[in-house]
Amino acid sequence: MHQPLMSSIAESAIARMTEFAPRFLANTAWACATLEFGHCPLMESISSESLNTSMQFKSLELSAMAWHFSKTRTHELALFGLACHTMVVSMSVFSAQSLSNTSWAMACVEILDKPLFAAMSARALRSRTAFRPHEVANAMQTHSKPSHLDFGIFNGFASQTRSKLGWYGALDLVNIVWACSRMPVADKPLFYAIACKSINHMPEFNHQALANLEWIFRSFVLHRRRLSDSACCAAINDVGGP
Repeated sequence: MHQPLMSSIAESAIARMTEFAPRFLANTAWACATLEFGHCPLMESISSESLNTSMQFKSLELSAMAWHFSKTRTHELALFGLACHTMVVSMSVFSAQSLSNTSWAMACVEILDKPLFAAMSARALRSRTAFRPHEVANAMQTHSKPSHLDFGIFNGFASQTRSKLGWYGALDLVNIVWACSRMPVADKPLFYAIACKSINHMPEFNHQALANLEWIFRSFVLHRRRLSDSACCAAINDVGGP
């Protein structure tokens, strides 16, 4: 990253911040977080302008702001609080993608906004059939965390996953079984279904996915010996074998 160039862009953006529509405010905050570009005057300017136009933000723009909060792990409390409130008010128009991205991002933030997560959970349960496999995996991982544990949404997605398991790729399966392994009570039918599918699709797993799957099933009480043996054989083939 070219620091002088970024500083010049930041200063120019600050001078014209009142011209920024919500989309550009959100994109700028997202870009700074992604590039790990910490420029306090720029973020203060974005925060101030966002507070003035918060009700104009759309779901994807709010999701980008959530990503900013999750990446920086530091946030302006006034903007954070208003963003959470705006998301609750706007929750009825959140798409599956926005819900998945926002819930995952906000779960990474140290401050838990209970009304926001309650609203996201309710919306996700009503619209879960619209979630794509990776969005389901994100939602299940988010709501398996101890600080965000929600049996209702987790069980709802688990039931849906069992009925449509054929849609899921190797990475989705690993992410879902990882989320399941962190739950206080296991979903035995889902674990069994994932084990059976994984055995039949072992060549699709890369070495990292194989290592994760092997560790999860061997560590968990419900591991299946045949799955673990299959993962080991696939791992040997993946690296060339003896």
